[in-house]
Amino acid sequence: MKLAREAFLGLVPAPPSSSLRQLQDAIPVTLVGPLFLDKVHGQEGVAPNGAEIHPVLRVKRRAGRCG
Repeated sequence: MKLAREAFLGLVPAPPSSSLRQLQDAIPVTLVGPLFLDKVHGQEGVAPNGAEIHPVLRVKRRAGRCG
């Protein structure tokens, strides 16, 4: 998890505080970790099916663009 966090922070600027913030530009990445299917209950930024990956074990930037 430490290596995944370091890889993520290498891709994006560190947030000014511990609060969550949305990135302005999408960065295409591949995330590796166990799939967790959560019930959708009003979370911000939730996938339509409630899928989450946690803990994230690996982050790798992909070539190309998002979307």
